Amino acid sequence: MAVEPLAAQRDKDQEEPDEDDLFRIGTVAVVMRMLKLPDGRIRVLVQGVSRARITSVTATRPHLKGQIERLRDDEYDPTSIEKEALARAVKQLLERAASLGKNLPSEVMAIVGSLEDPGRLADLSASNLDLKVDEAQEILETLDPLKRLKRTHDFLKREIELLPASVKVITFELGLRFLADHLRGDTYFRTSYPGHNLHRARVQFRLLETIEKNEQEMTSFFALDTRR
Repeated sequence: MAVEPLAAQRDKDQEEPDEDDLFRIGTVAVVMRMLKLPDGRIRVLVQGVSRARITSVTATRPHLKGQIERLRDDEYDPTSIEKEALARAVKQLLERAASLGKNLPSEVMAIVGSLEDPGRLADLSASNLDLKVDEAQEILETLDPLKRLKRTHDFLKREIELLPASVKVITFELGLRFLADHLRGDTYFRTSYPGHNLHRARVQFRLLETIEKNEQEMTSFFALDTRR
């Protein structure tokens, strides 16, 4: 298996990034699988091994080459009350997110339940959140395991609080897709009778009306105790 250094681009649309287009801190990862897509793109499944910092760039063409150094987590007190409290809170939030409909694989939840290392718990939890690039980079660059776990806790809490809005958006988008397919002549979704997609669209829009009427109750249901 190939081992490669990886670093995120500051601008994902930059086709030929230079040294300044990359974040200096990234990861060293093992390439587990590669899949070539019909449009010519390549999807790569990797598993991170460690954090690393780019110390120098020695070439930019035909591709970037450079030197890296491995980064290690800061030391922490494994017996501290703060570590125990943060780990317990993050695990509880993940369980709550899963129970409220967030797609968290059962194998991830099983691993989370057995993790005691705050750094690894933060990394695994953060990798299953919908983070922006700069937010994920913040997690990556935080070498203090307890601070990293605390920041992951904050992101996880925010994501749960946003779930009601996500339900509305998903319902609306699904209704639009059914309606658009009906107008195109039912070319995408399989239908069982004429007007099936139109009926599906109406069901989604009625569901959206119900969600909006009960939005306050939903928000209260999804809300968390801010004192945690």
